[in-house]
This record gives sequence, C-alpha cells and structure tokens, in this order.
Amino acid sequence: MTRPKNGRLNSLTMVLMLLLMLSVPKSSAEVPPRLLFLQLGSIEKVSLEASGQLNSPTVVTTGVVQRQHHSTIVGVPHEVMVGPGLVLKVEFQAEALSVGRVLVKVTSSSSQISIVEDRLTIQVIRSYALHILEILFGWVYFLAWAVAAYPQLITNYRRKSVIGLSFDFLALNVMGFLSYSLYNVGMYWVPAVQEEYHRRFPDAVKGVDLNDVLFSVNGFLCTLVSITQCIIYERGMQRVSLKTRTSMAVTLLCALIALFLTIDQKISWFDYLTSFSLIKLGVTLVKYIPQAHLNYMRKSTAGWSIGNVLLDFTGGVFSLMQMLLQAYNSGSWMILFGNFTKFGLGIISLVFDMVFIVQHYWLYRDVMKYTAVSMVEQFTDSDSKHKSNPTS
Repeated sequence: MTRPKNGRLNSLTMVLMLLLMLSVPKSSAEVPPRLLFLQLGSIEKVSLEASGQLNSPTVVTTGVVQRQHHSTIVGVPHEVMVGPGLVLKVEFQAEALSVGRVLVKVTSSSSQISIVEDRLTIQVIRSYALHILEILFGWVYFLAWAVAAYPQLITNYRRKSVIGLSFDFLALNVMGFLSYSLYNVGMYWVPAVQEEYHRRFPDAVKGVDLNDVLFSVNGFLCTLVSITQCIIYERGMQRVSLKTRTSMAVTLLCALIALFLTIDQKISWFDYLTSFSLIKLGVTLVKYIPQAHLNYMRKSTAGWSIGNVLLDFTGGVFSLMQMLLQAYNSGSWMILFGNFTKFGLGIISLVFDMVFIVQHYWLYRDVMKYTAVSMVEQFTDSDSKHKSNPTS
C-alpha cells in the first residue's frame, strides 16, 4: 500500500496554525468590558468596581455609547454619588427600554477615586427564557455535530476498510476544520479581534460561542483520526485527486502570504481570521460533492456512514434555529452577517445531507440489500465447498 499524498499538506497546515498562534498580538486596549444581559422592560441595579479613599461623597459621571439606534436602549442616571469609604462601588439603576446593545462608560474627575471597571456592555433582550433556549440549542447542535464524526470512525474500524469513503472529502474536510478552528479560537479568545468585531458590528451579540470552538477543534481531530485509518486500513485504489491536492496547496499558500501581510499590518487580524471562515465555507460548499459522486458511481452508500449524515442534519437544524433565535431575541439580524460562516454551514449541510439521505434510503436502498444478500450467499457457498472438500 502507498501512503496518501496529502501528508505534506497536513504538515503545512500545522506549521501555518503554529505561526498564526505565535503571531496574533495581545490587545493594546483595556480589558474587554463585562457583558450584562437585561430583559426588556426590567430595571436592575448595576454595580461597577472602584478604588480610593474618600472622606466625603463624590460625584461620578455615567454615559451610554449607542450606535445605529433611534430609540434609547438603556436608561441610566447621568451622575452617581459614591463614598465615603475605602472599598467603593459605583451603583446605579439601569432600565432596559428597547432591544439592543450599548456600552456604559463611567468617569470621575476626582483624584481620590479610580474607576477599576469603567466600561460595561449591556445587551437588552426580549426574554430570558429565549436566551436560555439559545444556549440549549447551541449545545444541542454542538453535540450533534461533534458526535457526527464518530459513526464514520466506528464504521471504518468495524470494516477494517475505508473503501466507499472519498479521500477528496477527507482532504478537504481537514483543511476546512483547521480553518474554522483558527477562526473560532481567534474570535473567542483574542481581545483585539473581539474589539474589531464589535466595532464593525456594534449591535450584534458575540459572534462565536464556546461550543463553536469545541465543535471545530473536535472535527479537526476526528478528521485526522479518519485520515490515519485511511493509512492503516484497506482502501483499494483510492487516493486524493490531483485537483484537490492542487486546490489545497494554492489555498494554503495564499493563507501563508496573507499571514505575512497581516504581520506587516497590511491586513487586520479580524479580516485575516475572517478569511479562514470563508475558506471553511467554500470547502463545505464543495467537500460533499466527491462523496456524493462516489456514491453515484458505485450506486451504493456502503462505507459511508448514514449515522454521520443524520447527526449532521440534526446539528444543521439546531445551528440555524439558534442563530435565528439569537437574532430575534437581541433585535439584531446582523448576527447572520457577523458570523455568516456559521449560517452558511447550516444551510449547506442541510442541502447535502438531504442528498445523502435520498441516496441511502431511496436510490440505492435495493442495491444495499442485494449486496448484503450476495455477501451472505458467497460465505454460504464457500463454507459448503469447504465441507464437501475437507482436503482443500
């Protein structure tokens, strides 16, 4: 058996990932503001930390930074009295007047007081119950998409064969999940990237959640395991096509060039990471085609796990439901454009999953039954011949 010829590409992707992690700068701005959710119509006490030694009460000024809204989102008092004392807190009432997102800033002209927590982001939502449902949908889609990779690994292990699994699909899949992992990790953990995101989409809620990060990293690792199975298990004459190897090499080369341009500050880190999300979207758009074509040419889905497809379909449904619910609850449909990759992945996955479901349960269902019966007959005939000719 010859090894698949995408080993060099995998090594290049790992080098690219390492360079990116070492190159992303720390944010030069302050610590990102704390995020507070308020339900529409509610009035809640807000408390910010301060330090100093006041012998008499001091006035602190509060202000609301609001963009792209004609109505007031949050009402806060213009001035707040603080102290006296050693342990200080700036406390005031915040009223949620309309759905949206604002930044509350706190300042003081007194040299005796220092505002430790001088910024607070308030997200006004329609309902706490819908917010909890958003979180629930997020973890359901994460679990469905995360577990979706395992039925194929189990199928390969039981068959000790990867015949029927497209190598082009795997090669594209590993590049797609690597790109999506870089995007999600950067969006979730790098303050400079988060700040740029909110500058461009001021009314959008957080674009990437923890379950997005875990899903992409899990998918990347599972695909590496699947590639390892392709090396050690029977695979027939399958290999990664020249078109796929060429397209992957060109994509990775462009990403590497863009990395150096970003380090040279010709491109922002947000734009660079966003390009990885677009790579993932483009890969998802085409990666299923080789597998669907292989099923068509073989007139069979044997070797391609339908459990993978059903779980992927479930994840796509809940991913779209979560994003639509977030957009409605936060009053900003910009979330669909702020994380268009996630939205596009859900749509594309549903379309191709329907194709695979039709292939497995309708087009090639009789072929699967015939193949199973034929295999049983072959084993039966072989056993009968062995018994009739014990010396053979």
